[in-house]
Amino acid sequence: MKAKKVLGTLLGAVVVLVLLLACIVFFWLGPTVKLAAEKIGSKALGTPLTIETLSINPRNGTVNLDGFVIANHEAFASSNAVSLLNLEIAVDIGSIFTETVVVQKVQIDNPHATYDQDSARDNIQEFIGNVQTFIKYDPDAPKKVKKTNPSKEPKVVIVYSLEINDLQIHVDHTDSPMLDIFLGFEQFSLSMTNGTVQLKNFYITNPRSLATPKLFTLDSIDIKLDPSTIYSATPSIIDIQIIKPHAYLELTPETSTVAELIKISDRLKKHLASLSAPKPPEAAPQPKETQPNQAPAPPPVELHNLVVDDIQILLLDTTRTNASAQPATMASIESISVKLVEGALRINNITIPNVDAGFMSTNLLHLAGIDVSLDPASLYSDQMVIKEVFIDSPLINLEQTETTGNITELQKTAMGFVPPALEAPETPPASDAPAEETKPPMILSEQPVVLRSLLVTNFVVNMITPLENPAEGASTNALSMGLGKLSSMAKSSLDMVDPAQLINSGTEAESNAPLALLTFDLLSAEPLKGLIQIDNLAVGNPPGFANKNLVKLDQFRLDLDPDTLEADTMLIEDILIDKPRIAYERQLTTDNIKALQEFIKSVVENRAEAKEELEKPAEAEPETEKTPDKEAGQKVVINHLLVKDGLVKAKISAMPSIPMPLPDIEMNDIGKEEGGTSSKEALSEIGTTFYDAIVGSAASATGFAGDALKGAGAFTLGNLGVPGMQSDQPETEAVLVAEPAVEEAKPEKPKPRKSRRPGRTF
Repeated sequence: MKAKKVLGTLLGAVVVLVLLLACIVFFWLGPTVKLAAEKIGSKALGTPLTIETLSINPRNGTVNLDGFVIANHEAFASSNAVSLLNLEIAVDIGSIFTETVVVQKVQIDNPHATYDQDSARDNIQEFIGNVQTFIKYDPDAPKKVKKTNPSKEPKVVIVYSLEINDLQIHVDHTDSPMLDIFLGFEQFSLSMTNGTVQLKNFYITNPRSLATPKLFTLDSIDIKLDPSTIYSATPSIIDIQIIKPHAYLELTPETSTVAELIKISDRLKKHLASLSAPKPPEAAPQPKETQPNQAPAPPPVELHNLVVDDIQILLLDTTRTNASAQPATMASIESISVKLVEGALRINNITIPNVDAGFMSTNLLHLAGIDVSLDPASLYSDQMVIKEVFIDSPLINLEQTETTGNITELQKTAMGFVPPALEAPETPPASDAPAEETKPPMILSEQPVVLRSLLVTNFVVNMITPLENPAEGASTNALSMGLGKLSSMAKSSLDMVDPAQLINSGTEAESNAPLALLTFDLLSAEPLKGLIQIDNLAVGNPPGFANKNLVKLDQFRLDLDPDTLEADTMLIEDILIDKPRIAYERQLTTDNIKALQEFIKSVVENRAEAKEELEKPAEAEPETEKTPDKEAGQKVVINHLLVKDGLVKAKISAMPSIPMPLPDIEMNDIGKEEGGTSSKEALSEIGTTFYDAIVGSAASATGFAGDALKGAGAFTLGNLGVPGMQSDQPETEAVLVAEPAVEEAKPEKPKPRKSRRPGRTF
């Protein structure tokens, strides 16, 4: 009886103890953990760690934490290293002991973290050092090898709902606060059961030294996954929508976005390098055993659809006079669509606007779209196969003002972001070791990326330039005045030329009128076959000439050996130029072919001068003269070239156009004798032959000597056969010589005539 009483007393005590422990667990576990965390955490970190409230309910599987703060060290400017307004976690307690752990809810409100640094240290280094001292960490102690059980499957965690609100990560600089930046987002949410991921209002700020507040903004990202594939070898992403990714750059007379980010990056690399553990010496690579007929590995992910809408790069440039206070668009893309499962990529409306420097055209470049078709099976193989690239309606506006050009201005802007060049390391003295053998170039079909077909449609390059008052115009006026005083007998000596048509004739180009420098309807290329074909190609006439186009041709076709594209000598099997229509125009001092050459040359020279000015260092060092290496660069051999079924429309000054067939031009073995020639020399040889044929046809059509048409000197009235004109005198002198011969005629003052309509294009 006594034993039973003792046993009952003991059991009662145990029950009371269990109830007491249960009460402690349920009612005082949170405060107990809070007290221990604050005491131990503060001592380990070396700064105060505080928790406002902590509630833990093991029976319900819930944890609630409010007001979590880790203070920063006093040496740093920011007060807190980590702060958290609220943390709420709910776990299915019964699932903890199963293979699948179910997390019902995780909500984190206002998590803010600050990485603070000065020239010597950072707060993370301070925290790590304090913790290592607290736990008496010995870096030289042998590390314990953790035993792993490869047969044991890891647990699967399923999160019903994860939500993070108002996250901010600050990168502060105690000694340089103008470099402070931070990134964050309004909300991030995830549901593994629904297969959804959402991010709202992500941003990265610019350094405080810049006026533009944000460096990057993103309205939202919405991702939809197949929940059943999340833990599979190939997760399936059904859809990704990325809305309004915008980047903001700034260029000031003192600095730029890139320069400030480089300063931040250099400091980060310096501090983070001290945190990383030294790497063990790398072992010699072991040869991989190849297994024949091994099945290809599955793709890492299945992406069914990705859409990126409204991509913009904006620039605030305060280096220009009267610059706008608001950022202007530097480049934009309307949308990008990617479907990896189908092997499809689409880019819509690519635009590069002109820099705000007084240019007439709005855009420097506009592209309606790019479509790329890939072989999906090749995306993760050793060779990616691009079946077709289709480029729709590229429009390029090259504009030149009296002082600058839009390409030059864009280059100036880009150069403003280029950091100063680092000093080049001293080159070691040349050794007598034999040079390594150069590997033969990889043939096109074995490259890591292979393109089967390229199509470009509706290609246009416009040139916009101010028209000066050339000597050509003065000469034409002098010619008109001289012919106005000619007698009827003298006029008849011009054969079939009507002098009345020579007065105020031709089509005057408007100032700054766009010149369609180069256009074509379709370019198709098959690189693996070495075929390039251009349909309906046109080259515009330079300013001051009547016809819109200098050359139009039905087809240009080039056939080359694709395996020689990267060889020392490229072999072009055949070039065909079919049905060229040439509008040859000869004015007093030049013709339209030479004028176009000079026009392009002047634009290129102006751009080259501007580029040299941009790249010129503050203190230029004298350069030693270098002899050009004539052998440098790829050579070319052209087996056969044919120009057939051509037509030349010759127009001499203000005379009407006269059509004349262009004899077929056939050339063989260009550069073959010398084992290949430079591309420049080959083009020069072809161009000279082509030009001679054009001038010859024009001479046949007009009755003028070919040398007179293509001569470098002025085209005078003596060339036209006017009595009293010496062909070796300048035009102005020739007119003066002609005046006494016609003074007696005293013709009536000619009535003013209206300008003729523009010459008909072909």
